[in-house]
Amino acid sequence: MFAVTPASVEKNEAMSDFIRKAKNHDWESLSRFQSFDPSRNALEVCALRCENDHLNLLFVRNPFELLDGPSIEDWEPLDENESSKWSGYLPNEKWTSFASSAKETA
Repeated sequence: MFAVTPASVEKNEAMSDFIRKAKNHDWESLSRFQSFDPSRNALEVCALRCENDHLNLLFVRNPFELLDGPSIEDWEPLDENESSKWSGYLPNEKWTSFASSAKETA
């Protein structure tokens, strides 16, 4: 997860700004969105790195309801240039590997 903001009617202007910054690839400004409220739905921007090292921008809805799970609402594959720019803002310790154990041993 790269950035997060509460997703509610009361926060509509801030949420619109969040989406605009993500769609415009304003990584520096977007990185400042780190507001989370456990009693509200959240909109997250996540990075998904593929085997070719290109990144995908994911918009994830993360509901506060216990029985409702996160869902990908939209995504955008980034070209090599944008992937490189964004990578400079993504700390290595935040990455999680989803590689299968069979692939890792092959």
